[in-house]
This record gives sequence, C-alpha cells and structure tokens, in this order.
Amino acid sequence: MKIELKTILLQYLKAFLADPNIANQGESENFTSFDQKRIAALPTLRELIGDFISGKIDLQTFKDKHGLKCREFPYWGFKGASGQMQVNQFAKNIEDEDKVAILRNAMKLPITEAEAKEKIDGLVRYISDKRSASDNPQPLPRPASVKYMLSYFWEIQDHTKWPVFYNSSKRVIDEIGFAGQSGLTEGETYLHFLALVKVIQALFEEHVRDKEIDYPFWFVEHVLWKQFLTSNTRTGAERKKPEAGEPTPSRNNVALEVANEWLPPVILDMRDLAFNRETVWSKRHNLKPEKAFETKLRIAFTLLGYEATELGQGKGRQPDGIAISKNVDGGDYAIVYDAKAREKHFSVGTSDREMHEYITKKGEELKQRRVNKAYFLVVSSEFDPSSTNINLIKSVFKRTRIPIILMKAVDLQFLIEEKLKNTELTHKQLEDLFLDTGILTREKIVDILGIR
Repeated sequence: MKIELKTILLQYLKAFLADPNIANQGESENFTSFDQKRIAALPTLRELIGDFISGKIDLQTFKDKHGLKCREFPYWGFKGASGQMQVNQFAKNIEDEDKVAILRNAMKLPITEAEAKEKIDGLVRYISDKRSASDNPQPLPRPASVKYMLSYFWEIQDHTKWPVFYNSSKRVIDEIGFAGQSGLTEGETYLHFLALVKVIQALFEEHVRDKEIDYPFWFVEHVLWKQFLTSNTRTGAERKKPEAGEPTPSRNNVALEVANEWLPPVILDMRDLAFNRETVWSKRHNLKPEKAFETKLRIAFTLLGYEATELGQGKGRQPDGIAISKNVDGGDYAIVYDAKAREKHFSVGTSDREMHEYITKKGEELKQRRVNKAYFLVVSSEFDPSSTNINLIKSVFKRTRIPIILMKAVDLQFLIEEKLKNTELTHKQLEDLFLDTGILTREKIVDILGIR
C-alpha cells in the first residue's frame, strides 16, 4: 500500500478512536456495544437462514420471517431497498419454479473465493435474464444489489470470512484512491473489495491494541462508515487553486477531491457554491456564487426527475424554486426550496418569518394547481445544529404544518448520484425523505432509502 494511502486511512482511524461511537437508526453508541448486539442476534438469524437453505421452510415463510427479524435486529441495514426489498421481489415477482433452488444455493456459505465469485455472478446472470424476459409489471430484483444481499447472508453465517459489501464502504475506499480495474464482473468486484478490506484490517491491527479489535471486519466497516457520514468530500467538485501562501492540496488531506463517474459535470461545483465560493462555472457565466447556487439547485432537481422552476432574485419576495413530482401514487407533491450560500453554516435567525411567508404564499398557489402536498427544503453548506436553530424551524412547522427540511449541498449531490445509479428509485420513495422537520443527514438518507 502506498504511504499516502496509509496516511489517509490512519487519519480515519485516529478520528474514529477519538470518537468511537457509530450512528445507526438515528442513534449513536459505542461500537463495542453495537458489536455485542450483532453477536447476540447472530444465532437467531443463522437458524432462520439455515432453515431456508436446508429446505425446512419455504421461500414465502423465509421472506416473511426474515422481514420481521431484520427489523427486530436492525444492525446490518438490511431492511431497506437494497436488502429485504430484493428478497421480497425475488419471492413475489419472479415466476420460475427453479428460483427457490437457485437462491438457496447462492445463499449457502461459499468455501473459497472462487466459489463466492461464481455464486454472485450466477445469481446476477439469473436475475438479469429474468428481467430481460419478464413482462411482469411488478419490479424484479436489481442485479447491482446481489453483492450486498448475498454477502449479508454469508456474513451472518460466518462473520470472520465474508464481510458485507456496503456501498458506503466501497465509496470511501474509492475516494481514498485505491485503484480498481474496469470491466470487472459483480463477483470480481466483491473479491476486489474483500482484498482491500483485508489490507485495511491488517493496517489497523498494526496501530491498535489487539483487544480493541475483537471483530476485525466490523471494525473496518465502522471506521469507513463514520468517514462516509462525516466526510465533506467534494465528490468531484472543481478544485480550487490555492491562494498565495496557502499550502498545495495533498492526497494526505482527509477531504479528498476526486472525480466522480456518476455526477454530471454541471453540478460538480454545487458544494463550492454552497460555501459561497466562486467557481469556474460561476465566473464564466458572470454570476455571484449565491445566484449560481440557485441555478444549480434547479438543475439538481431536474436531474432527480422533478419539474423544477427557478424563481429567486428579481421576482419579488419568494423562494428560490419549486420542484414538483407528477403522477405519484398517493398524489402529486411539491418541494419548495431555498438556497442559502454560506461560508460557514446557515443559522435560521430571523429567516423563520421568511420561511413562513414563502410557505403560506406558495402553498396557496400550489393548491390552485391541485398540488395539495408540499415540503419546504433549505439547501446550504452546513447547518447550525443547536436546539435554538432547530426549534425555530419547528415553530414554522407548527404554524404551517409543512415540514421544514435542512439539507447540505454535498448530500443532495449524494442523493442525485444514488438516483442516477438506481433508476428504479421513485419519487414516492424520495418523498419519505421530506416527511420530518429537521436536518436531513446522510445517515437518514441511507436509512430511509435503504441504500447503505
């Protein structure tokens, strides 16, 4: 491993050891107590998985029972769209008498890495063929979720050999700069991930007392998960040249600036604009960062598939834009959004009166357009997390009954990336992100959408 990559990983390790609590289901606890909850849950989950693999219970029974158990033991993030939903869709929507035997064989613990690769690739081929040939209007499992689904079942059976393929872990590993090969199969991608996790595990064990790493794969997962949630990586943002006297950016900086293969170039600088920084794009269009940020938000919501309209400056006192979702089960809805470019963070202050005015005015206009559900979203660089700040937006909610959501620009980029990766992510699912007043964190996005 290159020295610069070691340095970055050891920075992540140091940050984790300084605060060894991890976030799960909106709560935070020490990783050791969390690991013990996993250990306590393993016998029940193993028995259930074993009963299905052995044929003691059928697929329908397994689907139903595991759907309950992964909520009773929510320690692997499996209850969402990439996990239990895939099991549900496999059981309900694939019409093939061989599907049960195929799934049982895939879930059975592999002995070798070659066998693990073939199990993943084999199930991917099976699901891909069924999707190509299907005229079933109901959604079928996603090939891209197979790595996560199978590795979860394998880790439950042997947590010392097969780590779960978390997209969050893979994302951090990619951002660090571990070079991967192009054109890998899904099975080969998992083996590449496994090899990197083992390398990171060995590095951490060199720098931490043995007794602190009882479960090495889980420890690596926790360090990477914490970095995933707390990182403000620019996710492909335009690199800002250092001013005179500033140090040249280094790969040793935790906030790495890396190219992103999913985000369109037009929104790569959105985070910089949220921090009220000029970018190449804003200069080229002769726009101040705050105005350029408003335009980028319209583009962002368009990329998410909404009917987005930019309002903002020069059109009287009103929010910066509206994004409307059409033809959603349960009714259309609108996201009234406001851009707040801030060098440090956005604090509500007296903006609560402004929010109330925007919501009241736009709410009436939307009702005239027969859009009866609306949410108010503020996008900025960072947010003041104090109770005073949160109470101000809660007071607006109490008066308007419209949820007020605060979201960082970098997390909106993350959401766009996930939507572009998964075209089956619907506006109905996205609406769940906007139901609760407060700060919409990365951890909440991952938990609500089930995309860990």
